[in-house]
Amino acid sequence: MATILTTFGRAGLASLFLLGAFYKATDPAGWSAELQSVGLPGALIWGVIAFEALGGAALLHGGRPAVAAGLAFAVYILPINALFYPFWATEGDIARLQASAFFKNVALIGALLHVAGREATPAR
Repeated sequence: MATILTTFGRAGLASLFLLGAFYKATDPAGWSAELQSVGLPGALIWGVIAFEALGGAALLHGGRPAVAAGLAFAVYILPINALFYPFWATEGDIARLQASAFFKNVALIGALLHVAGREATPAR
């Protein structure tokens, strides 16, 4: 039962990144503008798409690839949170929405670290 739950958990996490890569690939100009809006070069979008697609596939696969992907995505999300959801610099409804997104990403980091730790532990 634990193996089934772990597989579905990894698939759920992987879907976030695989769909993210798909959506970015279908509108690279729009996502490039998003990157530029926070001071990043728009050309980074192609690296982001590749990273999310390959990392999502690695999470889905499990094992050592999932460990690497979980750790890489956890580190990747940290600056994204600071750049795109600076709730501390806004007020009112915008601050609440950004805080919600920010802390959902903190929870996502926790889930990714859990997957990395679980996948790194040998089966008993």
